[in-house]
Amino acid sequence: VRATIADGSVLRVELRGTNPGYVVTFDDPVWETGAGAPEAAVEVDPTLAPGETVEARPAAEGVTVTVVRRVLDAAGNEVATDTFVSPYSPRSALLRASSLIVRGAVSVYTDPSVSGWR
Repeated sequence: VRATIADGSVLRVELRGTNPGYVVTFDDPVWETGAGAPEAAVEVDPTLAPGETVEARPAAEGVTVTVVRRVLDAAGNEVATDTFVSPYSPRSALLRASSLIVRGAVSVYTDPSVSGWR
């Protein structure tokens, strides 16, 4: 193993050794649907025309993705199996509206410092 730092911010790592002839394969990912997306959140955007509503971020359901990695030696024997599980939380849509009257949304933010207004 050899590690160097370039330009004060780039780490380069080199792994040196002989090639053991391993073959690495990945099974197809398995997707499991989790919780549905919460109701939309709303921010008031005074730059929008009266009555206008814009979807600033789409909603996303929760999901868990599982991937299995298999390492085979040169003879085809499995020498390692690793399972990687990645859970992703659901996310509500974010709407920007010209006023507070928006149907189908539960959260309304009017203070830019609270809502992350940019």
